Amino acid sequence: MVTAPLSALPAVQDRLELVDAEVHRLAAGSAVAGMDAAVRQLLATGGKRMRSVLLLITHRTFGGGPSGAEITAAAAVEMVHAGSLAHDDLMDAATERRGVRTVNADYGTSMAVMVGDRLLARAGQAALSVSPQVAGELIQSLVELIEGQVMEMTDAYDLGRTEERAMRSISLKTGTLFRSGCVLGGLTAGVDGEDLDRARRYGDRFGAAFQVLDDLLDLVSTTELLGKPVGNDLRQGTYTVPLLRALRRPELAWIRDVLAGGGREPADGQVEKVLAALKQDAFIDETLDHVRELAGQAAAVWDEPGATGRDYSVLRKLPLEYVSWAETLISR
Repeated sequence: MVTAPLSALPAVQDRLELVDAEVHRLAAGSAVAGMDAAVRQLLATGGKRMRSVLLLITHRTFGGGPSGAEITAAAAVEMVHAGSLAHDDLMDAATERRGVRTVNADYGTSMAVMVGDRLLARAGQAALSVSPQVAGELIQSLVELIEGQVMEMTDAYDLGRTEERAMRSISLKTGTLFRSGCVLGGLTAGVDGEDLDRARRYGDRFGAAFQVLDDLLDLVSTTELLGKPVGNDLRQGTYTVPLLRALRRPELAWIRDVLAGGGREPADGQVEKVLAALKQDAFIDETLDHVRELAGQAAAVWDEPGATGRDYSVLRKLPLEYVSWAETLISR
C-alpha cells in the first residue's frame, strides 16, 4: 500500500483498500496452473499506489460519490502499472523488487511475459465494464506507455540524448498513467470539457515531477532507503534528466568520458565512482529545484481562471507534499 505519509490519504484510505481487493479479485481466476501464484507474487511487491490516490482524490474533488465505478477504474489503472512492471523486470533481468522475488526470476521469461499480458488484458476488461470512454482512455495510456518504453530502449547508452527527448519519454512512460488516473477520476465523477482537460494537464505535470525525482533517487539514494538497487539506470544506459543535467556541470563533465568508455556493461567500480560523485549538494539542490518547479506547475493548474466552484486544495498541495516526503530518501 501507500508508504508516503500524505495528508490526503486518510480521506481515501478505505477506498484504497477496496482498490487493492478489486485488483486481486480481477487478477485472479486463471484456469492455468501456476498463473495465479505468479500474479500474486507480482502484486506482493506493493508500491505507493500514487495513480489510485490521484484517481480517488480527483473523483472526490469533482463531487463523485462512492458508486464503485471509481474503484474498478482505479484497479484497472493499477493492473496496467503492475503488468508493465512485470515486463520491466524481465527486460532489466531484475531478480527482486521491494524485497520480493520477481516473476521472471522464479517462473522464467515466458511466464513473466504472460503474467504481464494477463494483467493488461484484465485491466482492459475492467475499464470496459465501467464505460467505453474509460476503456478508451486507459487503452490510449497503454499505447503511450509502450511507445515511451520503446523510446527509452532506442535511446539506451546515447550520451547525445537531449533533455527534451528524455522528458518526452517520461510523458509517455510515466505521465500517461498519472494523466489517466486523473482523467478517469473525473470521468467517474461525471465531469467533462475543461475540467477533464485540467485534470489531464495536472496529471501530466505531476507525473513529470514524480519521475524526475524518482530518477534522481536512483542516483543519490541507497538500496536500504529505496528498497531496490540504486544505479540501475546507469547500468542499463538510461540517461535520465538528472544525469543529463549533471553532465552539463563543469565539475562533473568527466562522467561523460567514464560512461563512454564503459560501453554497454560498465564495471561496478565505474558505476560506484559516478554515484559517489553525484552526491554533491549543488547538483542535488539544483535538481530538486527543477522538480519543485514541475510540481508547482501541476499545482498551478487549479489556480487557472476557469477552475472555480470546487475545493481544489488537496490536489493543489499534493505534488509538493509528495516531493517533500521523497526528499527524505536522498543520501548526501
